[in-house]
Amino acid sequence: MWQILLYYKYVPIRLPAKFAYEHLKLCKKLGLKGRIIVAREGINGTVGGPKQATREYMKIMYEDKRFAHMQFKISTGHAGTFKKIFVRARSELVTLNYKKEKIDPRKHGGIYLKPEELKHMYDNNEDFVIVDMRNAYENAIGKFQNAVAMNMTVFKELPKAVSKLAPYKDKKIVTYCTGGIRCEKASAFLKKKGFKNV
Repeated sequence: MWQILLYYKYVPIRLPAKFAYEHLKLCKKLGLKGRIIVAREGINGTVGGPKQATREYMKIMYEDKRFAHMQFKISTGHAGTFKKIFVRARSELVTLNYKKEKIDPRKHGGIYLKPEELKHMYDNNEDFVIVDMRNAYENAIGKFQNAVAMNMTVFKELPKAVSKLAPYKDKKIVTYCTGGIRCEKASAFLKKKGFKNV
C-alpha cells in the first residue's frame, strides 16, 4: 500500500543546497517520489512511497533533532501519484519575496489555535476577523463563515494585498490556509506590519 506524506517545518538549515543533495540520495534509496523544497528557513515536502518506505523516512527524519517534532499528515496514494523525486534548494519555502525586512515565523509568528479553540470563538460570538490566506481559486471553492478572502493569485502578493486588512488592525486576526505553511509566514508578516493579536 502506498502512503503520501505532507509536511513542513520552519527550522534553520545552514547549507540548504548540500542538505538537498544528501536528502535526494536518501529519498532515492528509499524509493520515494514527490517534491521537497529546502531553504535556510526550513523544509516543505510532499512525498509518496510504499508504507514501509514512508515509515522509514519518518523514522530517519525524527532522529534528526531539527525535525524531531515535525508533524506528518498521512494519506493513501498509489504508485502513479508522483512520477519522480525532486529535492530543490530555494531561497524561501513559500515565496513572499519581501526584501524590506526578515520575516521569521519561528520568532515573529502568531499564536497557534486548536480547532476546538476556533469553534469556541465562533460559538461564543467572539470579536475576531478570520482571514483566508489561500489562493483565490481555493477560497472560491469555499471558505470559513465571514472570512476575509485575500484573493491572491500567488502568496507573494501578500505585501500589496495586506492593505485590505487595514480596518482590522486593532482586532484579533485568525489566519488559515491549506496546510499551515503560508499561515505561519503570513502571521509573522502581519505582526511585522503592526497587527498585534494574530
